[in-house]
Amino acid sequence: MKYIFIAVGCWLLLNVLFVVLVTPPRRRRPRQLARTIDAVKKFIFSRRQPPT
Repeated sequence: MKYIFIAVGCWLLLNVLFVVLVTPPRRRRPRQLARTIDAVKKFIFSRRQPPT
């Protein structure tokens, strides 16, 4: 009985590792602070004008 549990445990471990390694990672959504900082940077750079 012990060997059956070991075999099932190894099989489950291999399946979990396969799923973790094969599936692509989820794309992270930017956090609110990062989006705010990016918006401020875009605003500043869009308002800048070269010296004349």
